[in-house]
Amino acid sequence: MVRVHGNALKHGLTKEEVAYAWENPIRCRQRNGTDDPPLWISVGSLPDGRFAELIGFMDMDGAWCVFHALVPPTKKFKRELGWR
Repeated sequence: MVRVHGNALKHGLTKEEVAYAWENPIRCRQRNGTDDPPLWISVGSLPDGRFAELIGFMDMDGAWCVFHALVPPTKKFKRELGWR
């Protein structure tokens, strides 16, 4: 299950687009740091073929909570993922 936080929508994507991108990753990994719960970063594919940068975590119910989504992914974000 994917829960989409309202903050993930502030750049114009819909809840459905954010959830789709989270469920269709091109590349993802756990972010370095001491966050609890651990944060995961991902570049996911949208239904129209664009890529979105995403940040989320697994909540206490075992559902993914995505709180950041941006199109297109920034160079800094892609570097953090080791992609391009």
